[in-house]
Amino acid sequence: MTTVVGDARRFAPIQLGDHVTVTGNFETVGTTRFLSVWNTMLSAGLLTSSAPGQPDYVLPLANEIDAPAFNIDRIRAVFEGFTTDVAAPDVLIWTTHHDPTTNAVHEFPLASVNGCIAVGRGACQPRPHQYHIDYHSDFPKVTAAQFNDCAQLRAEPRFSPLPCPLGGTMAEQFGVMSPIPHETQYRTGPKLADLSRPGGPTLFSIDVLGNDAKNGQYVFPMGIGLGGIAMPVPLGGALVDQMHVPYSFDGIPWNIDRRLSPGGCIGPCEATPQPLDPFPNPGLDPRRQSASIPTVPFSDPAYTAGTLSFASDRILSFVDAGVGSFNGDRTVLAWPPATPAAVAITPTPPLTAIKPVITGLTPVAGRVGSTVLIDGIGLAGARTVTFGSVAATSFRNVSPTQVSAVVPVGAQSGPIGVTTLVGTVPTTAFSADRFTVVPAPSVGGFTPTSGAVGTSVTIAGTGFNSATNVSFNGTQAVFSVLSDTSVRTAVPAGATTGLITVTNPGGIGSRPIPFTVAAGAPAVASFTPASGPSGTLVTLTGSGFTGATNVAVNGVTASFTVGSDTSITATVPTAATTGTIRVTTPAGNGTIATPFTVTPAAPLSISSFTPASAAVGAPVTLTGTGFTGLSSVAFNGITATVVTGLSDTSVTATVPAGATTGPITVTTPGATATSAASLTVIPAPVVASFTPASGLAGTVVTLTGSALTGATAVTFNGTTATFTVGSDTSITATVPVGATTGSIKVTTPGGTATSTTSYTVA
Repeated sequence: MTTVVGDARRFAPIQLGDHVTVTGNFETVGTTRFLSVWNTMLSAGLLTSSAPGQPDYVLPLANEIDAPAFNIDRIRAVFEGFTTDVAAPDVLIWTTHHDPTTNAVHEFPLASVNGCIAVGRGACQPRPHQYHIDYHSDFPKVTAAQFNDCAQLRAEPRFSPLPCPLGGTMAEQFGVMSPIPHETQYRTGPKLADLSRPGGPTLFSIDVLGNDAKNGQYVFPMGIGLGGIAMPVPLGGALVDQMHVPYSFDGIPWNIDRRLSPGGCIGPCEATPQPLDPFPNPGLDPRRQSASIPTVPFSDPAYTAGTLSFASDRILSFVDAGVGSFNGDRTVLAWPPATPAAVAITPTPPLTAIKPVITGLTPVAGRVGSTVLIDGIGLAGARTVTFGSVAATSFRNVSPTQVSAVVPVGAQSGPIGVTTLVGTVPTTAFSADRFTVVPAPSVGGFTPTSGAVGTSVTIAGTGFNSATNVSFNGTQAVFSVLSDTSVRTAVPAGATTGLITVTNPGGIGSRPIPFTVAAGAPAVASFTPASGPSGTLVTLTGSGFTGATNVAVNGVTASFTVGSDTSITATVPTAATTGTIRVTTPAGNGTIATPFTVTPAAPLSISSFTPASAAVGAPVTLTGTGFTGLSSVAFNGITATVVTGLSDTSVTATVPAGATTGPITVTTPGATATSAASLTVIPAPVVASFTPASGLAGTVVTLTGSALTGATAVTFNGTTATFTVGSDTSITATVPVGATTGSIKVTTPGGTATSTTSYTVA
């Protein structure tokens, strides 16, 4: 039994009188015996309405992804659960990964119920309000569409950019399910639409205490034993044999590297990966335990901002906070993990007299005026803080184990000292690490003073040995430090005219003279299609297209549109012949050696159209030849304003208002063709009157009008009625049970007609 709740915003799943089954343990504390419940099952199914303003809910039942190291040459996943919407389940799922810099959550496409349905898998909705998605990726073969994660994701247009641009290679399939995420994020279709609504979401729900509550989404934590990370069972193996395929802690990046967890390091993190205790290094690389794991490059933009040389490295990949995504080879953990250096244990001094000890500095370099955190023990009541021989004028005790100090004017590089009282004796502790006082860099000049992207530039100045960044008007560049007074760099892609800046821990330096970024000559890398008649739309791909002034096909000027700096669309001109395509900008010309082949235009003709009859506003698809360059489509003399899907052999047009039954005509700049057959335009129905004007349920009402033949529905104020078509001008209908006062509507293939007066149910 299922019930649609009255108001899903105040969704209380249990009401007085409901039958429930609870599972738990009886426990006694003192003299009180109580039931500690961990699961409650309501006997009645509760659903939510699809009406505006009504939220829905999703509950994952199963959420599992195979854990590395994939010894049995496969990775599989299953997602199963329930939704409350009275409509069919519509659920989208993302993986979530936390970056090591801010612990921010980054989401990547994982699964979609609509995508599962679209590829033809019959078990996506095994029962009403339930969904079930399976992924089977067996190395090295490409999986059939119904179990292929790429095929299902590419069938879901709400994921952007669309995953798997190569169509679903094994590397792309593997990249969807790897690496193991922190959590999986579920959202229903209505919730996703509401979150994207202009002006902000409007769906809300509250709990029994009146506090805001979640709706339409669910975050599922991933972990062994939580139902998220699965230990694969060999094909044909029994459940008791599942440990024959062990999982690898090294294959779960946020377990192997403590820097990928918030607060994972005390002080600065080491440069090499540090394993989390108590997991020892097993000596087995998780990327090498499968003989058939994909090892080709992986560059799906839905999952990585840069190219990953080996798809198997996805296992040890993490998110780069700077780009908000994985970043190819730049975000792969080193393996094997290094063993941390031994840490000396200092005996705890007597509680009455704790000698100060400094254990770390954060950071270990900085400019005058920057803040340094000094960690240690026995730092309570700090009396002085010194940088070399210069005392800090601003410092404070954050806690008994930490002091915050501001680098003073005149500070010297060297150990930092903190003085406290041990009993009544002033005692000073010095840091083992040296603090380096870094002056801000200065830029004295650069040569050349202008150039295009890629131009080599040498910068002169001071303070360059510790440089961390070089930018051209805010665009970061790759650079090499030649000496403390010289840096070599190159103008980066995307740079614009402006100041060159150099950054080090001491600050930012620049010279108030801009570097002029000159435009480079355009370059044409490719075009598509490779051939076609005049009027063909050709897409050019390359660089330096911004500001293009001319596009020519074998010397004949073509009309064109600049889509971006890397893309132009041009129309093959009437007089063009086979030859090269040239793009001209103020910076020069760019051509490609491959010629575009101009083919003879096919004669203009209409061989057929479908459907044979249609109402105003309905699409009609024409098939024929010579449609390239089409200028108009007319229905018995009435020009259509909506024309789509144009190719040389096909075009789709919408039947315009005012069209009548007759032939279809197509026109190009050089010819006109008319269909041999006529399109039958289905007229829109009209309800002119009805009698009687009122009555109870069961009353027979006669409707009079026109174009009523072929009626498919009659409704009384939205309630469907039974009816009989007497003629093209007459219908008899019976007032249905539940009908209320309102208009009568008649629906035919030609549209829907509404009465001008209301029928009174009384």
